[in-house]
Amino acid sequence: METSAGGMVPCNGGTTADFSTDINGETTFSAALYAGGYSDRTGGETCIVMVNSAEVDPGNGLPILFNSGDLSKDLQVGLPDITAFVQIYTAVPLVSITRSTSPSMARSISRT
Repeated sequence: METSAGGMVPCNGGTTADFSTDINGETTFSAALYAGGYSDRTGGETCIVMVNSAEVDPGNGLPILFNSGDLSKDLQVGLPDITAFVQIYTAVPLVSITRSTSPSMARSISRT
């Protein structure tokens, strides 16, 4: 298993299914995934399931997102991840929406 934009960074064997596929081509992933990084939701990143190094449904990834504390994608959680979190968190502008009683201005949106 991998992601379309490389947001999830798996450890060796960290995203392997429980068993090989059965006669119907089905399998399960029941254990926690051993991986770092995170999916890019706004970029449209998707989950890609691979069998014998071939994509199961080419071009049609699954809408599954991954998230971990390892924001720097170095497969460790530490100070670089906190720095990355602060940069991401403070880069997002705060938006406030207020309703007005004036018919000419139903809503007012301001960035702070």
